[in-house]
Amino acid sequence: MFKIFLAEDGDAPNGVRVLKPDGRLLYFARNVMNDGDSEITGICFSPDGKWMFLNIQWEDLTLAITGPFMA
Repeated sequence: MFKIFLAEDGDAPNGVRVLKPDGRLLYFARNVMNDGDSEITGICFSPDGKWMFLNIQWEDLTLAITGPFMA
């Protein structure tokens, strides 16, 4: 079952949301650094789907998050 991960770029708190197959939009992660003003960018997955990579723009951070992501 596929999900769509969306990176937010707007008013704080910025985060990652997931669009579930049933149409629900849920928070997956939220940026809490510096009041969450910096957007999350560049979401991508490792080829095996076990790692999600993303960036927090103003803080110049790249994060690696372990899954599973398909549950």
